[in-house]
Amino acid sequence: MSRVEEILDKKKIHYVPKGKDVLVKCFNPEHEDTHPSLRIDRETGLYHCLSCGYKGNLLTQLRDPTPAYTAKVAKIKQSISKLRAHRQVSYPADMHSPITYEYRGIGIDTLEKFGAFKSEEVFPDRIVIPILDYDENLVCMIGRYENTDISPKYLMKPKDVQTPLFPSPIKCDLSSGVLILVEGLFDVINLHDKSLTNVAATLGTKQLTAENIFDKLLPYMSSGVSKIVIVFDPDKSGIESADKLKKLIDYNTDLVCEVYKLPGSKDPGSLTYNEVQTLKSRIM
Repeated sequence: MSRVEEILDKKKIHYVPKGKDVLVKCFNPEHEDTHPSLRIDRETGLYHCLSCGYKGNLLTQLRDPTPAYTAKVAKIKQSISKLRAHRQVSYPADMHSPITYEYRGIGIDTLEKFGAFKSEEVFPDRIVIPILDYDENLVCMIGRYENTDISPKYLMKPKDVQTPLFPSPIKCDLSSGVLILVEGLFDVINLHDKSLTNVAATLGTKQLTAENIFDKLLPYMSSGVSKIVIVFDPDKSGIESADKLKKLIDYNTDLVCEVYKLPGSKDPGSLTYNEVQTLKSRIM
């Protein structure tokens, strides 16, 4: 069996042998390939979709260890280890007042864990969460209207920055090797509050691309993650976005990836404690 076939088997991707190639559904997240049209060379890993033209190399995309990669992983592990020991968080402490009450059923301790604050001068009428990178350095701040869902519900400062996954691995329990990915800021905070703490948010459905997904997931992979479970909103948009994200993870990392579709119409941010325990029992 070739390395290509081993990868496809591991990721449970159906393929059909075609001479020196195998045929699978297209890896392009934007291509709804109902009839498999992407050919992969079994030896080189090179692939090409005969329908949309999508190209790449399955083997090189999985980033087999190189000295540079190994050094990067070592640096991330060292940074996370130091932060777990010292618990330093660097964001402007002089511009906020902490939240001292429950918000949307989320406890004060959880809001404190994620540095939630209010700043009427900078984010009037909003609950603000600092977004930190894996070194716990401030990347940006995102404020959500506290008592209304009018647009824009979320406000980010500074605007148009590339955000990491939220939160960083230091605030997650990744001992199971599983990372659950949700869409929104308060999706992840609500699940952590209800004791499901191996969860991170993509902070939107368009933040992850083929170019950045490996690097964004690397801090979690360096912390022992080997499997991703995507739990997006159960509406049509969420389901489509989850399927696209699975494709990106499947063909740009060596992680096992699954999509879990929530029953009913509730999103992860509105699940109760008992519903979160049910979710945990089904996907862990």
